[in-house]
Amino acid sequence: MAIELKENEIRPDIPSYVSITPWITYDSQMDNAKFIVANKNVGPANQCQGTTYLNVVKWTDYKLGIGKYLDWTENKYYKELARFAKTKSHVTEYKYHNLLFDDLFKGKAKIQSKKFNLVNIKNHINETNAPVIFSIDVREAFNPEAKTEMGHVIMAVGKCNNGISVHDPRGKFFSKYTDLDGNQTFFPDSTLDRIGRKSVGIYCVTIL
Repeated sequence: MAIELKENEIRPDIPSYVSITPWITYDSQMDNAKFIVANKNVGPANQCQGTTYLNVVKWTDYKLGIGKYLDWTENKYYKELARFAKTKSHVTEYKYHNLLFDDLFKGKAKIQSKKFNLVNIKNHINETNAPVIFSIDVREAFNPEAKTEMGHVIMAVGKCNNGISVHDPRGKFFSKYTDLDGNQTFFPDSTLDRIGRKSVGIYCVTIL
């Protein structure tokens, strides 16, 4: 973890910082319960995607002033996701979370996929002040012995010349995920360039 400790010394560059607006945060853990969707057990260890999308739903609801989804819990979110997720694999596929988002905000907001790179993430925040959902490989911090990627879904909420701030629903990369409070974490560009799951792409929220 020597590389991580050194990179963790890199802090946001305040003069160049741009954040999503409005700036609101939610309990990263939500109700931290277990659910069954399409016969798949969804526990705290693999709720990062649902929690992140739930936070995006709440942010979009607040941004648009709709007031319908602000009190949603993970339990409610997964019940709604079950309208689209019909198999175990669907529960952790972006397509079905995006289908739910599109159904909730049809004609008012959309989620658009783009190629994963830091420029695309930063440009979207700079141009729209809206979140970006993407995935990182947390093996370095969580289980260095793992042979395959350990995908973790997070939400970019700010950018600067030095890196990207994210809403992290399951913990902090630099603390090996022992601090499960999560919430806001700053990732230097060098870290994200190394651990970002470039094959997955990014999912950008746009208010229409």
